[in-house]
Amino acid sequence: MLQNKYAELLRDYAGGLSNTSIGKFKGIRELFADHLSISERDDVYAIGAGTRPGNIEVRLSQGTRAFAHTKLGLAFVKADSEARIASLSTSAVVTIKGFLERGKAVYDSIVVLVEVNGQIFPTRLISYSDSSILKALSQIFEGLDKFEVEMLPEKSQEPRNAVEIATDAVSADKERWIIPDEPTTDDFLFPRQRLIEGSAGSGKSYRLAVDAMAADRVIRTVFHPESGFSDFVGYLAPETAFRIEEPAAIYDKQLPGIPTVFYRLCIGPLLEAYILAVLNPSYRILLVIEELSRAPAALVFGDIIQLLDRVQADEVGDGIPPEGYSRYEIRPRSEVKALLEALEAIPDFTQSGCMRFPPNLYVWATMNRADQNAKQLDTAFLRRWKREHMSHDSVGEYDSALLRMGGNDVEWGHFRVRLNTALINSGMREDKLIGPYFLPPAALISPEQVADDLLAYVWYDVLRERGEGVFPGIKTFADLRTKWISGEITVAAVVS
Repeated sequence: MLQNKYAELLRDYAGGLSNTSIGKFKGIRELFADHLSISERDDVYAIGAGTRPGNIEVRLSQGTRAFAHTKLGLAFVKADSEARIASLSTSAVVTIKGFLERGKAVYDSIVVLVEVNGQIFPTRLISYSDSSILKALSQIFEGLDKFEVEMLPEKSQEPRNAVEIATDAVSADKERWIIPDEPTTDDFLFPRQRLIEGSAGSGKSYRLAVDAMAADRVIRTVFHPESGFSDFVGYLAPETAFRIEEPAAIYDKQLPGIPTVFYRLCIGPLLEAYILAVLNPSYRILLVIEELSRAPAALVFGDIIQLLDRVQADEVGDGIPPEGYSRYEIRPRSEVKALLEALEAIPDFTQSGCMRFPPNLYVWATMNRADQNAKQLDTAFLRRWKREHMSHDSVGEYDSALLRMGGNDVEWGHFRVRLNTALINSGMREDKLIGPYFLPPAALISPEQVADDLLAYVWYDVLRERGEGVFPGIKTFADLRTKWISGEITVAAVVS
């Protein structure tokens, strides 16, 4: 079975296994994980070290893997001939033993595999004597030619890593997550996942802001085209500390210690709202996401999407959590798992180290499909939300306010209806139209601001510089702006 997987790797990656891409090793990780009854995601890590065994140290300790306890490491090394297998394997063992002794990362067992002339040979197993997978791992390679086992008697002290530093600080200050004031008693009869969509200025954000006033805590975020899972949930950020070693006097006139880079877990808005909700079950915690469609939302949410599937009132029964809880639970990344366990932020009906939305966590969002940066959202993602539409033709609170065009005044609502009618007649979709709150009341009396905010949006973003059909006789935005500000044209002339 393993030889078949090796053959697949070599067939699919004819250029060899020497680069650092870990995606190519997923199949081999899954096979080892299945044999050893461990987690492919959390317990097995595989890398390609090229023709240089020294690369093993860097690649086995890169990224978040340096901050996790990993049961099995797989290091692929490339040899140019069979005569080099023994020397490369020996060099790899020296590198790995030094790497483990220095505490650059924590592995129970590491296997060296040498690629040569289109074949892969497992050659070395470096393992601590207390490795929980040692026996099963030895059986996999039992009887192989050229295969040797290097035993390490005692595991080195695990390094003080980023997860420990981050969780120590938060655990000691766990009280900061506890909301001190009494929960609100106002009715909060809103969907737990709520998505409001509509054209620009239709009042989406205002509607959510008003409804959110009855929540106990509101966390806000705005999606943009570069938003990612790490921004939304959390990420490891490098920081520098100074490690003091005895005797420390040699640093007195230089640095306060040896500069050491570590990583701190920075909490994203989703994780912040989640922790608050879990640790304050009597409080309504609301996460508001503005402009949901500006980012590839399915990628930003990742496996958090599964948590959006909530149990409904008529589904409660044996084996199903109560209403409002996520139907499923997920296992987060190791650094997030460590933080949640340190804070004891594990909801009821949830396994230790896993995540499940509690019923007091609300997630609301706005989106406009016509936004220039809008991304396509798939049906599986959208069906997990209670969707509401805000119409462009609803009556605004200040529709009767006067809009100034140079020396002319016209009611804002009247002008907006005429403009939207012209846009519809020119073939524009409904989500391209102008809502009643596109301009704030103070902007209506400034012809310059109306031109720069409203007319520029219509000319460049809606009509895409094909505005003559809506603004007769106007060939450029500069011409439109000048005539608008000077009052040379009337509403009827601008919007026929």
